[in-house]
Amino acid sequence: EEQARTLVDREAALRASGEKYYRLVTEITDGIFVVDELGMLSFANPALARLLGFEHPEQVVGKGFIEFVAPAMLNEVVGYFRQAVESGKPSEATTVEIVRPDGTTAVVEVKPAPVMEGNKVVGMKGVVRDITERKRAEEQLRLRARQMALLNGITHAAVEAQDFPAMLQTVADRLGELFEADDCYLTLWDEAGQRTSPAAASGPARATYATMAFPPGETTFIASLMRAGHTLTVEDVFHSPYLSPRIAAQFPARSLLGLLLIADGQKLGAALVAFNQPHHFTPD
Repeated sequence: EEQARTLVDREAALRASGEKYYRLVTEITDGIFVVDELGMLSFANPALARLLGFEHPEQVVGKGFIEFVAPAMLNEVVGYFRQAVESGKPSEATTVEIVRPDGTTAVVEVKPAPVMEGNKVVGMKGVVRDITERKRAEEQLRLRARQMALLNGITHAAVEAQDFPAMLQTVADRLGELFEADDCYLTLWDEAGQRTSPAAASGPARATYATMAFPPGETTFIASLMRAGHTLTVEDVFHSPYLSPRIAAQFPARSLLGLLLIADGQKLGAALVAFNQPHHFTPD
């Protein structure tokens, strides 16, 4: 009778332990996986299924983990898991970009450990953590630091320029780099005469831009900027109300970012940041 009670107590403890484990695995926000020796998922918890773009774990089981790896990282990830299998020991976490069936992406941190049968590795198990937001924040900080360094460089170079045309040329040469663009055009604005005056450019038009003239009444991006009084973007220069197609055809740019140059409330002109391939602009 005492043995029977002991067995019942053990079974109850096992059930309670199993229930706790089940809740842990199903409620945890990190993805948990097990893959067999062929790299096919034999287990996935709900968090991993959601991370990979599915509603239920059953939809993920049987798929290869590398199916979700971004093509550019495929060789690197395959090599990483091969090395992890050969070592037979838990591996340091690695960062992987995944692509879901709907085309959206995420950056995850994967930390695998071997599944052993005796001395043989028969699969891998591990944890997958979504670090997309962290990576995005890190990238924004990196870009901000780079932008501040470039802005400081532009300021110092402009101050050291010998004269006003040289200062404008320095700004034109470096402003495109700030936005990772192809070219930059600086144009001055005559408020009284409502006329534009090309001043400096980087890229192929560097030597000729300052000598160019545009017919009166023709729609120029500079004039559109002055009328708007704020930043403008053009994603397709040949289909925009802000400049004429004839003017657009004279330059290699296909997308433009227009920035007003203002001092003491006076509109001095504009900087046109040019992209030679179609470019999508975010609000930032």
